[in-house]
Amino acid sequence: MGFTIPWIYPEFYIFGELFVLSFQIMLIIGGSITILGAFLYAMNVHSARVLILIGSIVGGVNIISIFGWRKIHDD
Repeated sequence: MGFTIPWIYPEFYIFGELFVLSFQIMLIIGGSITILGAFLYAMNVHSARVLILIGSIVGGVNIISIFGWRKIHDD
């Protein structure tokens, strides 16, 4: 999602190129942390839960990731 922001949402450039770049970096880092947490789930559930929650918060409070974290937390 972070790489495609300029093509999908060009209206974000109203806020400036620095805003778009910062938003892209935030989404990419948050998504990467969430994916790392999903890979770690098989080895260490507690660490995976923490990484998925951190990744979803860094990625702009990604609701789908937070629901996934909640499902893992309930198990």
